[in-house]
Amino acid sequence: MEREFSVLSKLLAETSFENGYESAAEKYFNLLWDKYGAIAEKALQTIYHQNMFGNHNVLKHVLFIVGNTSADRRANLEVIPLAGISNPDIEIQDLSVKCLEAWEDKKYLPILTNLRDKTGVLRLKNHIDDVIQNLAEI
Repeated sequence: MEREFSVLSKLLAETSFENGYESAAEKYFNLLWDKYGAIAEKALQTIYHQNMFGNHNVLKHVLFIVGNTSADRRANLEVIPLAGISNPDIEIQDLSVKCLEAWEDKKYLPILTNLRDKTGVLRLKNHIDDVIQNLAEI
């Protein structure tokens, strides 16, 4: 797994990601999940943690993958967008909100409401308002 961890880290740092497309890192993570299950989730958490105060592009890429992860594969990944919400980078906060939005679970409403009330960034505040409304209707 050590080699695979290294490859995943490198792909997260060096490959691009875009909405609507599966990145090379996302494909590789899915292969690792199929092979190792929850150990792959732990690897993604570790990579996020190692880059928390440094490489924001890696954090964004991890959040992109987490947001696209199906319910059966994200049992241990919830901590990543929850940590991202407290990151000072607005893009990381926004991607964290997108993860919670994609997961469509009302349990995140208090967290989203708290972030909305604390942020001074109008675009983020508006996005969170939309997500809160959508989740409240579920």
